[in-house]
Amino acid sequence: MSALALAAMTLAAGQATAAGYDAFGADAIKVPVAKLNLQDRRDAKILLQRIDAAAMQVCGGSIWSSPDEWAAVRESGCHTRAVARAVAAVNAPTLSSLYADRLAIASN
Repeated sequence: MSALALAAMTLAAGQATAAGYDAFGADAIKVPVAKLNLQDRRDAKILLQRIDAAAMQVCGGSIWSSPDEWAAVRESGCHTRAVARAVAAVNAPTLSSLYADRLAIASN
């Protein structure tokens, strides 16, 4: 598989569109996973970063967003749900572990 279509982003995009985001009409983002070994922590981290970037885009972040806008998108329910669903869809234990670590840090 050369790319993973994050179907989980579809719901997030619908919510983002309803909130006035998603100027490009994207409802799913393809996140490349080619050449990534998801059992390797470094590669799983790369995929988590790609998922995060795709969620940012689908949920309203753009290259024109201010730092405050980026922070708002990152903290939005759209972004949180999109990343969580994408990580669950990949179903890779190392990726899930990294995501759980990130959530634990964020909650402290």
